[in-house]
Amino acid sequence: MSMKVKVPTSNVSAFVSGYKSIKDFATPEGVIGAYLLQDAKEEESYTILNIIESEEALEKIRNGKVIKHLTNLLHKLDLEPTISVHNVVMSVD
Repeated sequence: MSMKVKVPTSNVSAFVSGYKSIKDFATPEGVIGAYLLQDAKEEESYTILNIIESEEALEKIRNGKVIKHLTNLLHKLDLEPTISVHNVVMSVD
């Protein structure tokens, strides 16, 4: 699952510190990895990327504390994310 959002320069500090506070929550079951990415060319463009092991885990996470925290953060900063869900077709490792 990914959430893409444009964060104005004036909100970057609050956005990043709000994202860091996710560490206060236990990692939800089924999360393989969670990342905050910044676009290399568009510095205002951020992606929150979560690698989740199954659709069942995704549904639990969607209703959990971390997503509620992120939603509250985005609303507080008046940011509108674009949310995408992808299935892994192949891993090269």
